[in-house]
Amino acid sequence: MAHVILFASLFVASGVSSLAFAVDVELMQMSTIVPDAATRRTSATLLMKLKAGSTTFQYDSSYWTDGSSVLNEASGASSSDSDDEDVKMSAFNTVSISALTLCYKTLDNCYTYELGATYTSAQSLFSSGFIRSLNMGHGSGTAAEGKKAWTDLFLPPGTATWYDDFWNGNGGGNCDMQRPGINTQCNDNNWARIGYCVNLPDQSCQSSDSSDADSPVGIGLKTQNWPNNVNAPFGEYFIHGAGTSVVQSFQHQAWLFAGSGPLPAGLLPSVIPTFKTFMVTGST
Repeated sequence: MAHVILFASLFVASGVSSLAFAVDVELMQMSTIVPDAATRRTSATLLMKLKAGSTTFQYDSSYWTDGSSVLNEASGASSSDSDDEDVKMSAFNTVSISALTLCYKTLDNCYTYELGATYTSAQSLFSSGFIRSLNMGHGSGTAAEGKKAWTDLFLPPGTATWYDDFWNGNGGGNCDMQRPGINTQCNDNNWARIGYCVNLPDQSCQSSDSSDADSPVGIGLKTQNWPNNVNAPFGEYFIHGAGTSVVQSFQHQAWLFAGSGPLPAGLLPSVIPTFKTFMVTGST
């Protein structure tokens, strides 16, 4: 604790009386307040919950563009890492947005997608056709940084075999994203409501709009091969050779929030004074 001594004096007009006092002020620093991840995320406006392995919010689902539909809205009153459900909130149809936050598997594994414009609602956004973003809405980040952050959400660093297989392959880490953005539709039925497309890891780079594509990565998907239609995160060709059971192991619950949304991760430390000692001296 820090101590500060404050001094003051008071003299009467005749100068024959004086009062002096000293106050010992102990400065007490409050602990940094850090809400847990679930508290931070559930303070934001929930738009959707996307169940692991479900097809409810596949690319062609009318829930993305229907401005009147909701689904299991009562289950959106709270969110936790144990969620296992599909939910569409009325806020999806009504709340204006300039950013979206997607959390995947846990509520502290999240990505904020800056839209670069304000839309009247998520429903309006997903009814707007293809909206390209070269860096996947990654703010001031580069395209490579946006690709890395977005992909790590679904294929986390340290994943045995398949992380290196993807990032060392031409179809993945050594090539630019194909058609990154919102409502992307790549060749061969590889589509994503939010995401980008890739080729097989062992194929050459083909990142133009007209190029071959083999899998999207993101949410709201249609995929060329298994699982064909799914909430998230990619098709089997994304890590070709893994097989369906491995791809299925990457399917987890997702949450979509309006804005960059949550409370800040922590508040700045605060300093408050506590008066500890009061001493008075006087003369007349």
